[in-house]
Amino acid sequence: MPMTYGLVIGGVGLLAWLSAGQDSSYGALVVPMVLTGFGIGFTMPAATAAIMEASPAELGGVASAVFNAARQTGSAIGVALVGTLVGQGGGQGGGQGGGGLVSGLHAQAVIGGAAFLVAAALTVIALRPRPVAGEG
Repeated sequence: MPMTYGLVIGGVGLLAWLSAGQDSSYGALVVPMVLTGFGIGFTMPAATAAIMEASPAELGGVASAVFNAARQTGSAIGVALVGTLVGQGGGQGGGQGGGGLVSGLHAQAVIGGAAFLVAAALTVIALRPRPVAGEG
């Protein structure tokens, strides 16, 4: 369950970035930053544990390596995507001034928040109790 909670908290945190604007104070950005950070903090250890528990003991090193390689690849792609969205400014001003930055930030918030919430839904589906053969 920590993974599901983390994904939901992280998704809400990312979507909370939609409240950010050119004139937002740092104080107004604390809540989205904290929610996003806590969400990721709950998700990653739980995902690591799930991967390690699902792999045979003799393949634990391989499972860990594949998981970390996938995580790092996803992080690199995510940083590049966010940079592109912010640089393009969601089609508004090509990143010139705060409007492009804000619209790019909002675009990444929607994409990231939606991805986290879809992942949370998939986690709930995957963790549903399955009926035992011969029962029911």
